[in-house]
Amino acid sequence: MRSNLVFLAVSLFFVFLGPLKAESLVENHLKVRLREGDKAFVHAGAPEPSLWGTRLAEGWVDVSRQDALILRDDTGKQLKRIDYPAGAEGFTTPDDRMVIGYREARDGGGGRFVGWISRSGTVGPGVLRELRPDLAQGWHLLGAAVAGAREGFLIGRARDEDEGEEVENIELVVFEGEGEQAVFRWKTGSGQSRVQEPGAMLLSAGGPRQVMPGCVPLLACEVDFLVTTGAQGPLCRIDTRAENPVKWKLERVWEFRRGFIGPSVWSHYLSRFGLDDLKWENSVAPVDWEAYVEEGLKGVTKDYVEEYRAVLEEEMAAGMSREKEMLQRCQMVGGPFVVPRKAGADSSIFVAASEAEEAGDWSRYLSHTLVYEISAESGEPVSIGRLPRNVMGSAGRVREGGVDWRCEEGAMVRLGLSGAQEMSFGPGGPDCVGRVEWYREEAVREREVWLSAPAGNNPFAWTENGYVMAPDGGYVAQEGERIYRFPIQVHDGKGTVRELLLEVPLKTPLMAPDTNYRKSGQRYATRGGYLIALTALRTFGDRLYVTIGEEGGSRTLVFEGVLGEKVER
Repeated sequence: MRSNLVFLAVSLFFVFLGPLKAESLVENHLKVRLREGDKAFVHAGAPEPSLWGTRLAEGWVDVSRQDALILRDDTGKQLKRIDYPAGAEGFTTPDDRMVIGYREARDGGGGRFVGWISRSGTVGPGVLRELRPDLAQGWHLLGAAVAGAREGFLIGRARDEDEGEEVENIELVVFEGEGEQAVFRWKTGSGQSRVQEPGAMLLSAGGPRQVMPGCVPLLACEVDFLVTTGAQGPLCRIDTRAENPVKWKLERVWEFRRGFIGPSVWSHYLSRFGLDDLKWENSVAPVDWEAYVEEGLKGVTKDYVEEYRAVLEEEMAAGMSREKEMLQRCQMVGGPFVVPRKAGADSSIFVAASEAEEAGDWSRYLSHTLVYEISAESGEPVSIGRLPRNVMGSAGRVREGGVDWRCEEGAMVRLGLSGAQEMSFGPGGPDCVGRVEWYREEAVREREVWLSAPAGNNPFAWTENGYVMAPDGGYVAQEGERIYRFPIQVHDGKGTVRELLLEVPLKTPLMAPDTNYRKSGQRYATRGGYLIALTALRTFGDRLYVTIGEEGGSRTLVFEGVLGEKVER
């Protein structure tokens, strides 16, 4: 199902790109220039075909072969290699930490883990490890992570192969050292489904935004593992060395809301539905509504028990109704991210949940994002915050005591660790509001140009402390001009932005579009990429890799000094 979706997405890009020719429209790729004001950045060599694979610290992972994972440098030289049996497949973990080889055996041979290459370039043991004898029978590898000296793999079986969404019989399988047998196995139930799908599908190059779940199934948390079983499933911390491995289990995080107690506490708190801590203990577990009623009756004199019971049962009915209603419009959509604190303090976990304005066919189009900070030790949420834009799944990273998280419309948010993690009594305590260090969203630019096209897939790449992105699509300034320009921005992660411009020389002037466009006077604005597009950005050291795509293929150009000082004038 996933492979088909990828193919469909690629196909749609060219459907809406316009009437393209197989022959390249670029005059000479060596004449493409990346400029910053009056400076032009140096080519690192001849243009090369697009580089497909995962960028690691030392080079590129070549996943083109069917019998090995290969780590190559930028010249194509082989640095490291892991061989595996025929039929194995390359697999990248959601956080890009590892690329592994595994096999879904079709002749009863079993699903076997072979080896891994970490983001730092470390090569794991190349021994065969059996995950399940029947891995081929509908089982899939959902995620992989390394926690301390142990390597974990999360597998599950699709409930409906045609749908490919929900999974059941989820199992965490853990290995240590070079042992071929698992040292730990933990099973859980089905991965919970997500909120109702849209009432209809829209095939469009742009289209209205809708929130899309993209949680990381398996992640290391110190020497333990975090397991996410679905958009509406629980978040669990698993200690693979303990007799009772479930350290904590957090269900339906979106139920947690802020509350406030007046005299003589004068303090904010975070609990399910904002219930008063004096009525119901703030805990990770869902509310036991019958216990809530009995707890509320403690200390009530006999003469007033029935009166108080009626009030509490009314609150119980309202709470249970809200619980059910929220399940129809809320889900986890991003994270988790584990952010370490200073020595001796608990780490924090960040997750994103979406909340729709109302349940129904179009709830995904009417959702906003709530970000929760959770104590890694107890599993209790300690802060909550609402973002201006929805996050893009788990497209983020942990850096220097916080999380950089991509949002819709090219926006970026930097989330920091909150202060005190426990409720305090008296004025001056924490307000339980999540800490946003900064948020940035580019203004919509209206260019006075002959032809403009949108950015499409929003090319993006991380740098050491910031990121590089294409804020807009390409444009041709004047009719008959033979230069296609693509804006690129370099953000340093502290608020400073450098504006670059990729200039692509054309063999001949472009023809005006005859479909999928709007016209104002003599200006054309296409609704998708047109003829040529900037399709990908990658970074490595001070280099920027820019991929230019056309119907006839694509080229990746390498510019030195973009993130350093090498320029030609």
